[in-house]
Amino acid sequence: MLRVNWRIVMAPMPLVDDVVAHELCHLSGASRHDARFWAAVAGVLPDWEQRRALLRRRGAEFKLD
Repeated sequence: MLRVNWRIVMAPMPLVDDVVAHELCHLSGASRHDARFWAAVAGVLPDWEQRRALLRRRGAEFKLD
């Protein structure tokens, strides 16, 4: 089962892709954030580091207050 925070629907698609790819890599059996896990993420999204940095910078924008 794939679970993500519902607020991700407010994010730009490249950031949604990053979160979904991250979670799918967990489903493939990589439960830890180790080198093998990040290699799997990079295999799907080679620019995952830039996307993740953008999500960290802009994440607070996706809250409803």
